[in-house]
Amino acid sequence: MSDDKLDLTRRKALLGLGGIGAGAALGGAGTMAYFNDKEKSAGNTVTAGKLDLKIDWWQKYHQGIAGRDSSRRRLTDNPGPIFEISDAKPGDWGCGLISLHVFHNPAYVWAGCDLKKNAENGVNEPESKAEGEDDPKGRDSGTKWSGELAENIKVALLRFPLIRGEHQAANQDEYKHEIHPAESPRYPGDRNLESVNPGNLILKTTLKDLCKNKLHGGYLLDGKTNKGKDGKCFRNSSTYFYGFCWWIPKSVGNEIQSDRVKFALKFGAVQCRHLDTPSEYNPFANDDS
Repeated sequence: MSDDKLDLTRRKALLGLGGIGAGAALGGAGTMAYFNDKEKSAGNTVTAGKLDLKIDWWQKYHQGIAGRDSSRRRLTDNPGPIFEISDAKPGDWGCGLISLHVFHNPAYVWAGCDLKKNAENGVNEPESKAEGEDDPKGRDSGTKWSGELAENIKVALLRFPLIRGEHQAANQDEYKHEIHPAESPRYPGDRNLESVNPGNLILKTTLKDLCKNKLHGGYLLDGKTNKGKDGKCFRNSSTYFYGFCWWIPKSVGNEIQSDRVKFALKFGAVQCRHLDTPSEYNPFANDDS
């Protein structure tokens, strides 16, 4: 082989090696790293708040001088009927102490009343002859709304302004004594309920008017205490006391004989926060019964 050919072959080999070197250099440029850092905010959560309204009650039924009957229900979501009277007569009366508890968040609280039945439940001879009896003997005595009892039961709703949880804690026994004194119970029809201390009279009317008008569609209760700082909102984790008294006037006669009334007291709570006009969120506003 000549020296010229050998020199040419050597040049080609060097050029080939150079090509390989350039390729390696380019490949190395593709794996170069830059300064970098990563951080993360982990465990972010959103938990919806809670609102829970619970009720308990105590009641006493007075049947003349000697006859009394009382019952109570512990704190619950389903308080059941407060009054179950089977043989009411003119002059009978009773009072209940209802306590409302709002848990977890402050809330507006409404009271409502539904009259479910005001029935004749049968018409006997004395009733059919009674003045004011509008369902004469011979008419369908099973009519749901033809009775006179609801319009002849008087009721009063009282509010006690002290609440448990305050510095001046309410004494539940004191309130029981106010609405139904143990030593000398007094017929509500003979009492000045406006002066029950420390209660405030909210409403005094007939059961029919209470359920058909006064509390029909909801009545916004006042959460203000004696300190006067709370406005309409009920504090959470506090207890608010209300008195509910009923009586059948002694002047009522035969027109209510055998009549039967069924009604529901109800309470609803809606959060206070962000509600500038609570009336727009009345839970009973659209009730039609």
